[in-house]
Amino acid sequence: PGLHEGDQVLSVNGHAARSNVQTVQMLRDAVGSVVLAVRETVISKTPRGVTPVRVPMTGLRVVNQPS
Repeated sequence: PGLHEGDQVLSVNGHAARSNVQTVQMLRDAVGSVVLAVRETVISKTPRGVTPVRVPMTGLRVVNQPS
């Protein structure tokens, strides 16, 4: 549900999206409703705006993460 930065557009209105440039052009040329086939990628699953907490390799675990 919903598009995320890094998602890969596979097709626009049933036409294969072979490159980013072609995809953008198809979206610009579209009139009315647009149907996208989209695939999540590793990039789209990466959290944004969150600083990762480094866990020491000593067997300790983080109890309270900074907010």
